[in-house]
Amino acid sequence: MKHYVTVALVLLLLSPIAFAKGKKQSTTYEGTIAKIDKNRINVNFTDSNNQNLRTMAYVDNDTVITLDGKPAVLRDLAPSMFVTMKMANNLIAASIDARNRGNDWKR
Repeated sequence: MKHYVTVALVLLLLSPIAFAKGKKQSTTYEGTIAKIDKNRINVNFTDSNNQNLRTMAYVDNDTVITLDGKPAVLRDLAPSMFVTMKMANNLIAASIDARNRGNDWKR
């Protein structure tokens, strides 16, 4: 009987770890647009070590894009605009919130 209690206790303690691995981690980048292609965006950002880096994301039909809080499309955006980009996965942006420098730039 003690063996079953011990096994049950171990499983109970390890279950949050097992479920945590299944949770989807969302990555968010804040920076400025470096380049825009037909279906890609490159964003310059500074990481937690103060290193200047660049990331690239594909934009698909499910990507939500806003410019100054209003719905937009990728071609409405331009280099040097400040953006907050949330990733759906390692390659595709889930959302892009862009702001012109004059409109509460870098809130």
